[in-house]
Amino acid sequence: MYAGTDQGVFKTIDGGMNWTIAITGLTNLNVTALNIEPLTPTTVYAATSGGVFKSLDGGASWTPKNAGLIGTNITTMIRDTLGLTNNWYVATGGSLYVSTNGAESWTLVNNFGNTTLRALAFSLPFSYVGSQAQGVFIRQLSTVFLPLVMR
Repeated sequence: MYAGTDQGVFKTIDGGMNWTIAITGLTNLNVTALNIEPLTPTTVYAATSGGVFKSLDGGASWTPKNAGLIGTNITTMIRDTLGLTNNWYVATGGSLYVSTNGAESWTLVNNFGNTTLRALAFSLPFSYVGSQAQGVFIRQLSTVFLPLVMR
C-alpha cells in the first residue's frame, strides 16, 4: 500500500503498521495522486506539483516522465480502468494530456482555458473533467468535450 503526501510517497508492506518513505529520485515531494499498474503492482505512478514520476521497483526509485507536458504542476491523474486502452491521463492547469505508452510521452488532448482541472473520471461511454472555474465537462468516446454543469 502507498500513500502520497506533501512530504513524498510512503509505503507499507504490513497493512499500515509501519511506513517507510520512498522518495529516491522524486525531485518534488508534493504528491497529488498515486496510481499502481493493476497487472504489475511494482509499477507505480506519482503525480506531483513538479511532474509525473514512475517507479518500476515498488517505489524504491523514481524517474521523471514529463516529455510533452507544457506544465508540470499535475493536479490529477487517472488510468483508463475501463479496459479499453492502457492510456494514462493527467491534468496540469487547464490542460488535459494523454499517454499511450506508459508515461514515456504525453500528448495534449484538450485545453480548457483559464481554469484548473481538478478531477477526471470514466464511465462508459463517457469521460468527465471537473474544473475549478468552469464546471464539469463530458465527452462521449472520442467526441469533443461539452459543458455538463457550468459554474
